Amino acid sequence: MPRRRNWRRRDIIKAAAGGLAAWALPSSLSAQAAPLTRIAFGACAEQNKPQPIWTPILAQRPDLFIFLGDNIYADTRDPDVMAAKYRQLGAQPGFQRLRGETPILATWDDHDYGENDAGADYPLKRISKEIFLDFFDEPPGTERRRREGGIYMAKLFGPLGRRVQIILLDTRYDRSPLLRVDWLSALARRARSIGPYLPDLAASARMLSEPQWLWLETQLRMPADVRILCSSTPMFMDLTAWESWANMPGERARLQRLIAATGAAGLVVISGDIHRAELSRSPTQAPYFLWELTSSGLTKNTPYTAPNANRVGAPYHGRNFGIIEIQWDRPDPAVILRAHSDTGMPVISKTLALSDLRPA
Repeated sequence: MPRRRNWRRRDIIKAAAGGLAAWALPSSLSAQAAPLTRIAFGACAEQNKPQPIWTPILAQRPDLFIFLGDNIYADTRDPDVMAAKYRQLGAQPGFQRLRGETPILATWDDHDYGENDAGADYPLKRISKEIFLDFFDEPPGTERRRREGGIYMAKLFGPLGRRVQIILLDTRYDRSPLLRVDWLSALARRARSIGPYLPDLAASARMLSEPQWLWLETQLRMPADVRILCSSTPMFMDLTAWESWANMPGERARLQRLIAATGAAGLVVISGDIHRAELSRSPTQAPYFLWELTSSGLTKNTPYTAPNANRVGAPYHGRNFGIIEIQWDRPDPAVILRAHSDTGMPVISKTLALSDLRPA
């Protein structure tokens, strides 16, 4: 489609969000700074609805907030519409407080990428990338802006011995098409609230591009004590009917092999997308049991519970946000994964010793 005449104008986004330079991560938050002890995260924030959940999030006094995608619901091929929806998010009072008090990192999912369940074939992905990076105030000339591929990035916080690595994947920009059932089966599945997807065993099925895989290997080899791997869609949920890494089991197996090959210790996974909170564990201990906390959504929730043989405990269906608390002062430091309701009450909790998050 032809470009709209004003989509490149960064002042569309800057004026809308009211001085987004305040969002930039302070220079003090570097690998030499004080270690992170509390990280908040969430996904699925409808920009046109009230967002009272920022009050209990800020009450946690997080050192950092991570957006896991569906940060707006754009669902458009019109860049001006997309920019306008970011303006709505930027105008939310609670969100303005968050950006004024807490550093922010972000990746995207399908609805802020551009279309429901979209992947590499979304035609406006380059424009969408620029609008996203402008809104989250990515400085000019960074690797994230220069690369041809997606918005994946990583950042280190704290000194060695208490170093946290945040790895944000891009599961949209180069993801291959999903394998679907036929239309008649899809209709029957929909009547049972089951999605249309099947596991794709083809060698060509991919969640990440080859450049992103090479980049990820480099990141996993960097020295860090705790690694937070951020995926917009669930990684260890075993249901393939909806979007998840289970739709491309070869890619999930590749990830586990890569973690083993790099010896990357201290890794936990966080994800969003599914409009509920739940805790999952990898079905195999390769290279060690990998734990995933899914938190979704900040404004959206669903009563539907999808089958998930890898789920640990019960899911939570109300609006929610996630917290990662790191207790460095223990003899064996601990990573605590928690989901909180929109009133701030913990609804899911799992404590992991760092000694359990390393290859045997």
